[in-house]
Amino acid sequence: MSEETVLSTHGLARRFGDVLAVDSVDLHVPKGAVYGFLGPNGAGKTTTIRLLLGLLRPDAGDVRLFGTSLSTSRRAALARVGSLVEGPSLYPHLTGRENLRIAALLRRLGPAEVERALSEVGLSAAAGRLVKGYSLGMRQRLGLALALLPDPDLLVLDEPTNGLDPAGILEVRRLLTDVARERGRTVFLSSHLLSEVEQVATHVGVVANGRLLFQGTLGELAARRRPRVVVAVDHRDLALKLLSGAGLAAAVRTDGLLVVEAGPSEAAHVNALLVRHHLAVTRLLVETPALEESFLALTAAGEEKAA
Repeated sequence: MSEETVLSTHGLARRFGDVLAVDSVDLHVPKGAVYGFLGPNGAGKTTTIRLLLGLLRPDAGDVRLFGTSLSTSRRAALARVGSLVEGPSLYPHLTGRENLRIAALLRRLGPAEVERALSEVGLSAAAGRLVKGYSLGMRQRLGLALALLPDPDLLVLDEPTNGLDPAGILEVRRLLTDVARERGRTVFLSSHLLSEVEQVATHVGVVANGRLLFQGTLGELAARRRPRVVVAVDHRDLALKLLSGAGLAAAVRTDGLLVVEAGPSEAAHVNALLVRHHLAVTRLLVETPALEESFLALTAAGEEKAA
């Protein structure tokens, strides 16, 4: 167990009846990382988070926080963790500050911690207003303030931007970046949107049907993308036949262009093959798939394997 590992699991599993919601998941979250836990709805993200926080007991496997096993030392393991799961539970008839003071009393924390948390999320000026008058983005920031009350070293957040408008998403994104960079905290957050996570994450784990399909840095995920040759050509059916005969897999994209499973070194060969057979090539380029496309392909493959 490395001292630089903040959160890890080994063989983590949880079943609900006949459904294996979490299937032998091995997580590794390094210190200081913003770890995006990505997967489609129903992939097992929230169940995994509940297992990480001791809100559910695993059927198999172990969770370790800061080197401490959750199964043997739950209180010690969770002492340095703040969390927000499935939206904040707030009292709308109380002010933002009063909401935090109630939580602080339960945790035996003082007014200084309340004001620090409000300041961290940029709600000091609005802390005296009733929560029922807060926007969704402000409520989510107040929920994050609740998670930050104990000044945790690790934040565990379940879909923190879910249901927010673009302005609210931007607010939370900036806040998470500040929380991680300025105070050196480790952040573990779940989402079904790679486009959101890649704005803030340093590391990602991709899950589908309860199984962890990929884990590593964003750069490592990007490196899995395979370039392909995209061609605009007349007589597409003949072009497909020629490419197939040459051992090159190709398909027609929805925009009518041919996508050939070939790298940059084979682009000239593709062009020469088509031109030699008197086909008019009006466009040819080497294209690297977007990271979102690679993520969707990865999760789709995981779902097909589980079916």
